Amino acid sequence: TFWPLGSVLQTQLSLSGGLILLTSMYYLYLSPTLGSWMIAFLLICQGAVTLAFDAVAHAGLDVVWFYVMGLGLFVIGWVIQFVGHYFEGKKPAFADDLMGLLIGPLFVMMELLNKVGCFKTLEQSVNNQAGPYRP
Repeated sequence: TFWPLGSVLQTQLSLSGGLILLTSMYYLYLSPTLGSWMIAFLLICQGAVTLAFDAVAHAGLDVVWFYVMGLGLFVIGWVIQFVGHYFEGKKPAFADDLMGLLIGPLFVMMELLNKVGCFKTLEQSVNNQAGPYRP
């Protein structure tokens, strides 16, 4: 979704930036603290993608390479996700509801923060609702 739309005040505007803005508002609505962590991560990712796009353009390469690499990483990510669901013994959340595609990244952020000791009460609540992993 990184489609440059121009710049305002030396800030690159893109379709992905607009989507980040909209999803960030939703994440903040769900949980201001967790949403803030997610916004920080999304902004770092957006910055990295902007730098990569600029590097490809300045290297004189066709920007098609940028999108091909992005698509490749996207496909690899989905394959890894489905392998994880197989070992977990659960189907992807979006199989029943497309909102899972929006909630999934926030869930992963929560899981990462759980690993460092944050949101323990929320973690226990999610684990109680989701049930046990497949042995």
